[in-house]
Amino acid sequence: MEYGDRIGEPLLIMAIMVVIAVVARQPLLFAGAAGVAAIVITRFTIATYHIIQCQNTLEITQQLRRPQVIRDRPVTLSVDVESTTPQPREAPVEVTLEWSPGIRGTTRHFEIPPTQTDSHFEVELTPDAVGDHEIAPPTITYTPLPGVMTATFRAGSAASLQAAPRQPTGVRLRRGGKGSVTSFGLQGSGEDDYGEGLDPNELREYVSSDPLRYIDWNTTARQNEPYVREYDPETDSDLMCLISHSEAMGVGIPGQTMLDYAKQVGMGLLALAESEGDPAGICTVDGTGDLVYRPPTTQISTYRQMQDVLSSLQPNSRHDPPAPDVPNRVLGTQDSNRRAERLDTTTSFGTTLSSFYQSRLNYRTVSADSPLLGAIEYLDTTRSNETHLLCICDDGDRGSVYTAAQLAGTQFDVVTLFITPTVLYDPDALATPTTAYETYRSFEEFRQRLERIDDVTVLEVAPGDRLEGLLSAQQRGEQA
Repeated sequence: MEYGDRIGEPLLIMAIMVVIAVVARQPLLFAGAAGVAAIVITRFTIATYHIIQCQNTLEITQQLRRPQVIRDRPVTLSVDVESTTPQPREAPVEVTLEWSPGIRGTTRHFEIPPTQTDSHFEVELTPDAVGDHEIAPPTITYTPLPGVMTATFRAGSAASLQAAPRQPTGVRLRRGGKGSVTSFGLQGSGEDDYGEGLDPNELREYVSSDPLRYIDWNTTARQNEPYVREYDPETDSDLMCLISHSEAMGVGIPGQTMLDYAKQVGMGLLALAESEGDPAGICTVDGTGDLVYRPPTTQISTYRQMQDVLSSLQPNSRHDPPAPDVPNRVLGTQDSNRRAERLDTTTSFGTTLSSFYQSRLNYRTVSADSPLLGAIEYLDTTRSNETHLLCICDDGDRGSVYTAAQLAGTQFDVVTLFITPTVLYDPDALATPTTAYETYRSFEEFRQRLERIDDVTVLEVAPGDRLEGLLSAQQRGEQA
């Protein structure tokens, strides 16, 4: 409570009158002091009554339109103020909203006129930091009698806003109904990898998912049952990560689009290649045919540059990271690679000079009619070693994807195709689970068709929670 001049000043006058009455021995002054005290008590009583009535009859509800948002993305906070008594208040009510320092808001203060019993207003909040943010109950400031008493109290309940990072979470890789894939088999690892080498490893019984080309016919004839022979995979092949960042890859909520998930997969593949010491390169192509290429390398600094290139991708645009200075004479790709291979990287001089040759990005333009196909054709002309192509794209133009996969299967030694199913990222499509499930089934049929291409493995890149939710909803519908 805060007391105003209309309480403090009369009390001061009353005290002065009492002192004078005692000193001057004037009893009438005591009567005057009593009158002043009566005025103060009356004002105090009236103000207290209206404050208690305001506290008991004022109901405030604040609600977030979404309790969870991506960091830096705005969300609407709705505040409803209702008075349960039809009688007008003596004075306006000031409502002050309070939230944690990690949130920015458009405004904090609102004033409700005394004759208005119901009020509704909205505030746009934007979280600046990842985590849980508390929105405290609003603070009410009420002054029923100006200059007498001002009450400040909280009303309503608190709200909580959770800010998620601007990156995908729960990235799920699936190969049909086999569940999550935790090992991509980049250099021959994984349960479904048979290797492309020449050294025989072991024989085992054929299962339905085994490619027919791995059947050992001599052993099959002897055992009267089909057997497959596995081979020790080659470990000196290059890895080339091709990622499409066309406009179609922008489908999804900000921070969790198809491209965001694709970039996470691409950077994860580069990190895995770096940990294994495998030569890796990248190629990015947008929907207009603009292509960026970085030849395979094992230079740590270039791994970082390639990851920066991927992280900066946007649908049909990119922001290239700064690169080390290059020699005045611009070298061709093959010339640059040969000179880099001759450097002694065990010395500081060789390590420093190698960055001049190993950190250069190459820019090209391919056909805008089928950028993915053009990128694969270009990569085929630049490679000099056995290459495992890792291609990340969407399923928007399935005809182009299938044609590109056919070409990749014939031109590259091993092909792993990562596809983002549009239906799992489009909020409008997921709004109708039955239709969404049928669309997802159509995608799975397309994925299986792609896998029938020789030397091509196809994995879907999906948000784990949405995929599980879609499958669970379908199961509940079938059981109902």
